[in-house]
Amino acid sequence: MSENQSVKTFLFADGVDRFRIDSKNSSKWNEWKFPENCGTIKHLVCGADIVAFYNDLNEIYYFSKMSIPHFKINTLWNKIDLSFYNKNVIKIKNLFANFTNLIIQLQNDELIILTDAKQIITEKFTKIGINFVTCGPLSDHFIVVDKNEQINHKSYSKERILKLIDNNDDKNDCKNTDKKIKLIACSSTSHLLITMDNKLYGCGSNSSQELGNFNSKKDEFTFMETPFEKEIVVDAKGGYYHFVVLLGNGTVYGVGYNNLGQTCVYKNGTVAHFTKITHPLFENEFFTKIYCTSRGTVLISKNSDIAYFIGETVYALKGYEKGSDEKNFESYKINSNTIQKVNLKNLGYNEVVGGGWHYIIYNNYNESKCLQYFKKNICKFYSTIFFKDISIDISKV
Repeated sequence: MSENQSVKTFLFADGVDRFRIDSKNSSKWNEWKFPENCGTIKHLVCGADIVAFYNDLNEIYYFSKMSIPHFKINTLWNKIDLSFYNKNVIKIKNLFANFTNLIIQLQNDELIILTDAKQIITEKFTKIGINFVTCGPLSDHFIVVDKNEQINHKSYSKERILKLIDNNDDKNDCKNTDKKIKLIACSSTSHLLITMDNKLYGCGSNSSQELGNFNSKKDEFTFMETPFEKEIVVDAKGGYYHFVVLLGNGTVYGVGYNNLGQTCVYKNGTVAHFTKITHPLFENEFFTKIYCTSRGTVLISKNSDIAYFIGETVYALKGYEKGSDEKNFESYKINSNTIQKVNLKNLGYNEVVGGGWHYIIYNNYNESKCLQYFKKNICKFYSTIFFKDISIDISKV
C-alpha cells in the first residue's frame, strides 16, 4: 500500500455542532476517516454546511447538510458524478466552498455551482478564461477574476462588476507600479484586493468595520493606506467581519471585528487599522500560511510544523482521544480569549483548512517530497520571499 493510500484520517472540529454527527461534543477535535480508496487528495474545502475534496482520479467526495440536487446523502462520504451534468467529463481544476455553494472549476474554466436551493448553476468563462475564484468562509457570494482582469461579483441577489480605482496617483509613480490583481479576500459584506505591486484596496459596505475605519465604496475598490506598504503581501483571508494579511517576512496583520480575538490583535473592541500581531507567543515564529473561519483565524508556522487556532470555539477544542497529549494541544489564555497551539508534525499532519465555523487538520500529499524539500531550503536563502504554487515539469528539463 502506498503512502497516500495509507493516510485515511483527519481531525475535524465542528464549531457549532452544525453537522451533528458526533453527539458527544463536536467542538472537540474528533478523528474521522476519509473514504476508502479515495486516491490522492488534490484539494480539500470546508464551508458552513459542507466538507468536500477532489482527488487525482477526477472524483469529488463530500459530506454535507446541503441537499445537492439529484444526489442523496446516504453515508458520511458521498461521491458527485460529474457525468450527470456533462457526459463528456472534463478534468477538475479547483474546488471552492462558502456558506451556500460548492463551486467546481473545470479545466476549460466552466463553473458548476451546486447550491442548497435545489438548483444547478453553470457559469462559462471558456472564451475569456479565469485567473482565479475566491469566496469567504461564511458568505453567499463569490468573486471570479477573469483573464481580462474583470472582477465578477456573484451572489443569490444579483451579479455585478466591481471596479478597481487607482486613487493613489499622488503618492506613487504609476510607471513603476503593477496594478494587476494578485488576490482578493472576502468577508460577509466587504472585500480586500491586493495588486502585484503589493498595494491594498478595499470595497464593500464595511457594515461591521471589517475593514476598520476605512471609508469604502460598495462597487469600487479604492486604495487603503497600510503600515506595510514596502513589504511583499503573500496572502490575505477574510472571516465574517475581519481580515488578516500575511507578509513575505513571516509577519501577520489583522483588522476588523475582534470580539473573540480573531484579528490576532489582543485588545478590546474593533481593530480600526491594520495592526501587527506582536504577542510573545508568536515572537520567534515565521508564518507561511493563514486561514479564516467565521470568527476564527489559523496561523501556520514555517515548514507547517505548528498551527495556532485563535478565536472561534477554540476554548472548547481539546485533543482527540487517540494518542493526544498536552504537548500536541497547548492552550493559552489571553484576556478573555484562548489560543490553541497544535503540533502538526508530532500528530503526523501537515495542513489545515477552515470554513464556516469549522476547522480541519489533515495530510496534504499533493506536493511531492522533492518540491517540499526545495521550498523548505530556498527559504533559507530568501527569507523575505515565500514561494507558492511552484510546478516543475521534469520531462522538459
